[in-house]
Amino acid sequence: MTFLEDRYPIAVDSDGKQLLALQLGDQDRQVRIQALFSHPLDAGCSPDTSLDWGAFLPPLQQLKKDRTFSGRRLVIHLPLEKILCFPVDISLKKGQVPDEAILEEAEKSLPYPVEEAVIDYPSIYETDSEHRRTAIITVARRADILELTDVVKQAGFLTDAVDISPMSLVRAHHFLYNPSETPYLICHIGRNQSSLQVVNQSRIYALSKFFWGRDRLVDKLTQ
Repeated sequence: MTFLEDRYPIAVDSDGKQLLALQLGDQDRQVRIQALFSHPLDAGCSPDTSLDWGAFLPPLQQLKKDRTFSGRRLVIHLPLEKILCFPVDISLKKGQVPDEAILEEAEKSLPYPVEEAVIDYPSIYETDSEHRRTAIITVARRADILELTDVVKQAGFLTDAVDISPMSLVRAHHFLYNPSETPYLICHIGRNQSSLQVVNQSRIYALSKFFWGRDRLVDKLTQ
């Protein structure tokens, strides 16, 4: 297998019960899964409790020892419970750019000061008026991102990017399929966290996240 480290960082995620990792590689001119990893988190780390970033450190240290993985670069998901996602309607004043208007509207809905937030808007589109826009906002606390990247550094890795799973899912779908302008539904079912999104080629119409997944189905079937 020819592995291109610069091309494929290690992807890291968590479902609240365990830390998961995956790395891709090249084989016979095709992208393949190079390595997989899972390690349980502390019992106190769950979607129903306040997440302790320190719980990520032991699994990441074990990942560092796993020789099936290569390189130090990580792309890591911020857990869903650490993210706010909501739509805003903005009206552009004369000479105002969308960034300023979005920041003003987002500030009205945040439960903490805007100075403490990292804000992104992966979907923004015009309405019937050229001066009005609708945007889907995703927000995380800056402190959460800094604490997470600090734990990654303590484990001996470098953070390439901190992402959120709904946006990753949309990008993966657009990469694998030819997205259309007709809205369609994307569903992700995890172990205990799942999400639904209504999207098209250029817009996110709706996003819903909920703490339910395969584990409950397995429990019911076992019973």
